Amino acid sequence: MRHIVLIAMISLWAHIFVPGQMALALSPEEQLDNPVLEDRARALSAQLRCLVCQNQSIDDSDADLAKDLRREVRSQLLAGKSDEAILTQLQLTYGDYVLLKPPVSWRTYALWFAPLCFIVVALWLFVLSRRAESASRTSSVVEPVQELKDTEQVAENIASIGRASLSKAMMGTISVLIFGSTALIYVMLGDPTIESKPLASRTDERQQEQQQNQIKQAGLAEALSAAQEETKANPQSVEAHLTLALAYARLDDFDNEIASLRTAQTLSNDSPSIKAMVAEALSRQAGGQIILPARALIEEVLDESPNEPRALFMAGLASYQDEFYQQAISYWMKLADVAPASSPWPALARQNITFAAEAGGLPLPEGLAPNIDVESAEAISNASEAEQQEMIKAMVSGLETRLQEAPGDEEGWQRLVQARHVLGEETELVRALNGYAKAFPQKRDAQLDLLEVIFELGLSERYVSDAQMAVSNLAMIDEQALEYLFFAGHVAVLQGDKITAKKHWEELLSALPKQSALYDQMASQIEALK
Repeated sequence: MRHIVLIAMISLWAHIFVPGQMALALSPEEQLDNPVLEDRARALSAQLRCLVCQNQSIDDSDADLAKDLRREVRSQLLAGKSDEAILTQLQLTYGDYVLLKPPVSWRTYALWFAPLCFIVVALWLFVLSRRAESASRTSSVVEPVQELKDTEQVAENIASIGRASLSKAMMGTISVLIFGSTALIYVMLGDPTIESKPLASRTDERQQEQQQNQIKQAGLAEALSAAQEETKANPQSVEAHLTLALAYARLDDFDNEIASLRTAQTLSNDSPSIKAMVAEALSRQAGGQIILPARALIEEVLDESPNEPRALFMAGLASYQDEFYQQAISYWMKLADVAPASSPWPALARQNITFAAEAGGLPLPEGLAPNIDVESAEAISNASEAEQQEMIKAMVSGLETRLQEAPGDEEGWQRLVQARHVLGEETELVRALNGYAKAFPQKRDAQLDLLEVIFELGLSERYVSDAQMAVSNLAMIDEQALEYLFFAGHVAVLQGDKITAKKHWEELLSALPKQSALYDQMASQIEALK
């Protein structure tokens, strides 16, 4: 049952603290698992301009360049850079135009006010020219020069004609200077190399993304309908109500999500884990703020279950929001120690400890292992994307080599497992989990993490011996544990021993509540063995 509840908890975690409705341009796979980092990414994106759109932020744009910039921002956040450093680097790379509110400098004043000055000068010259022409026409129609008796007026008329001719020549010269100066300023201060990509040229791309979004929404609606039917068929099933809550969460229907979680909480006799989920949902409904009802639930959970991961994480986040940074670090340090290595909690805790220490001007706690993704952050951030991947892989491989030589470093194994998980390398992930389970056979979570990955990724036939080793270790820890009975049956099936599989699963079935979804699943598998 552990793996069923764990899947539900991790799935709900994917929606933690997403403030409000996400912009259509930002796809879920772009979002960071760490809510603190994701909030910083959204705040930075709101300050950056899409370079090929019509005055949109990169958060609101679906252009490829905007997506690249969003990925760049999140990559630099994961590398441990500050917001100011990220904005400065992007400004140096793309110019002031990438900022929606560019800094005011002499270049800005030149671009803003030079055209206005040119227009004023042109209007002034135009007025002078019109006056000169008017004076010239007047002097030509009053009377011929030879008939004028006043020599002073003759001189004045001649001067007027001269000024008119001079003004026309000056107008031509100044017009050339105006257009030339404008072009020169644009070349010096503007950026004519930016590729034009108007919205009209992306009609097909936008329609395709809208269709994909519609398909996704239809899938979410279908999943909700199936969860509602399952809940109606099994109204006393905790798992059914958790699944329904997850379906509502994916649709950002907070009220119904919380109602489903409350029902699951009641059916589970106030399970601490489910109460922590309710607190999380209340906070997401409040835009990521840990509000008072959520805080009360978190306190209750930690009183009943001091090592509950979700409650520890949210307690740290509440302290962080209150600017009690040392207290936040204490909660997250404990979370890093007690959470399973293959879960997202240890990595999130370590990253948030770094942010809390930086925000509070505090030293990093002694013994805090540096995150693989943050280690040598400056060197990695200055490299190309391909070079970054190679550097990270080299660091991870170096850690694995060290652990093979000194396998007693439990924290090192947890870091290796997390790194392999982040890199998405299935074979290497199983190898890391296998090494961890072998090095610490008495660690129940190490064995269960290995078994869950093997069976959930469909790798059981490739890793039969590894699964058998983990099951044997679980047997030495507790032969009556439900997790042991579940996986021992699966391993027996892989070995072709249906009798042993049936024996384990029947024992598991007798310990499960009959209204649970897992009960029906195990009953079907036992029947299939016959």
